[in-house]
Amino acid sequence: MILDRSVSFDGPGFVAITTTRDSTDILDLGLNRDASIGTAIRLLVLSNRAFAGGTSVTIALQGAPDNGSGGEGAYITCAQTPAITAAQLNAAPGLVFPINLPSPLFGDVAGPRFVKLVYTVAGTFTAGALAASLLLNRDDVVNYPSALALANV
Repeated sequence: MILDRSVSFDGPGFVAITTTRDSTDILDLGLNRDASIGTAIRLLVLSNRAFAGGTSVTIALQGAPDNGSGGEGAYITCAQTPAITAAQLNAAPGLVFPINLPSPLFGDVAGPRFVKLVYTVAGTFTAGALAASLLLNRDDVVNYPSALALANV
């Protein structure tokens, strides 16, 4: 797994999530973009495992087209996580969610040029911080039980 600051929504490091807010950074995918065509992109959410006071957080990936003058148009939600409870945030150092970035369909329908995250908090967290980034490759290992039994080894 390679973390790249240019595709991180917050950071460097963890950013406090106490109330509903947008990510610190908005990613500009540029004019010539074909991010993840044929490849699943994942949203990696890292927790400092110190959440207290609140109930849960929902993370929405929002995208906006170019407004015609190089700025951000109206944002729409492209993907959204289920509600992530404080217990889940404190139990796991990292959570990975599969997402698909919208791409242009046919003709002159524009895909998003700008993407950001919106953290929607239920309750008010008194502590806790997240870091979020896009990933192409996961760093998972699935350990299956052995199909081979050896004696006296």
